[in-house]
Amino acid sequence: MCLSLALAAGPLLLPGGRAAAAGPAVLLLKAEVGRGADPAVVASVQRQVEAWIKQGGARVEVGQATLTDTAAIAGCELDEPSCAGQITSTVGVDQLVAVTIERTALGHRVRVTRLRAGAPEVVTSFEVAAADGAATDAAIAAGLRGRSSGGADPAPTGGGPSGAGTTGTPAGGAGAIEGGASGAGAGAAGDAAAGTGGLVGPGGPDQAATSGDRPERAGGGVSRRGLQIGGMITGGILAVAGVSFWAKASGLNDEIAAAPTQTVRDLEALVVLEDDAASAASWGNILTVAGVLIGGGSAYWWLRSRGDSPAASAQAWTPFVAPASGGGSIAGVRWGAP
Repeated sequence: MCLSLALAAGPLLLPGGRAAAAGPAVLLLKAEVGRGADPAVVASVQRQVEAWIKQGGARVEVGQATLTDTAAIAGCELDEPSCAGQITSTVGVDQLVAVTIERTALGHRVRVTRLRAGAPEVVTSFEVAAADGAATDAAIAAGLRGRSSGGADPAPTGGGPSGAGTTGTPAGGAGAIEGGASGAGAGAAGDAAAGTGGLVGPGGPDQAATSGDRPERAGGGVSRRGLQIGGMITGGILAVAGVSFWAKASGLNDEIAAAPTQTVRDLEALVVLEDDAASAASWGNILTVAGVLIGGGSAYWWLRSRGDSPAASAQAWTPFVAPASGGGSIAGVRWGAP
């Protein structure tokens, strides 16, 4: 009961005037990292993306859950058009920024996805070489500013309840989040002109991705995990079937040991029993080995994917009450009245 009240009251604890003055609220989710990615590159990407969002004074909440896990906590599927709005309204922010990092032959592929209720998602994608200190930071910052063609790739915009926020300014190659009263009018004009709810992709509004263009996310998506779980179930069924054939073969061997051998008919029946026992034992071997290989392999990849991306069950909603604040937190991200 208390938790429900805290979740319902959380968005109301952010006064409209204060939110507008401080800029739009953006939730930067934990990066979804593929196997083999350099931890130094991952840390640099997360740091540079946070700085990129803050350029125009946006309020950034840094989450400890990935987009996949946050959607599971919010109770929606990422492919649903309403999922972004459900997450933002539940957490009490204007926009979501999700990062995926995959290892490639040339280094790392980075995707930065921006989502807002009622607008198409916007994806910025670029390559980063192996970790090299300041050079890596500079390469990531350049990738966030835009593609090699020189097209500006503005940072996320506002668009909260007060409508504050503008599309990023391309000056200097990097856009910034702008809040406040002056941003409200510009944001509305930019939204109307772009037709994308204030989200402009690299090279212009036509680069804004739709839900059907959503790239596969690193660390294993829902379908991959479903296949892994299905493989474990299939492996278990095959192993159980193999054991049952072994039990049948054992029973037939007992019959063979007790079978009479006095007449020709007895010998013929004994040959049939021996053939049946050999067949049952062979099927038992095949099914058991197949079950162990399929189930064990699926379990291995499932556990490894859980290591890449924290399980949603490990995340929790936590209400908080303090003398001068209240609200709740999702996966370690505090929201509510300051």
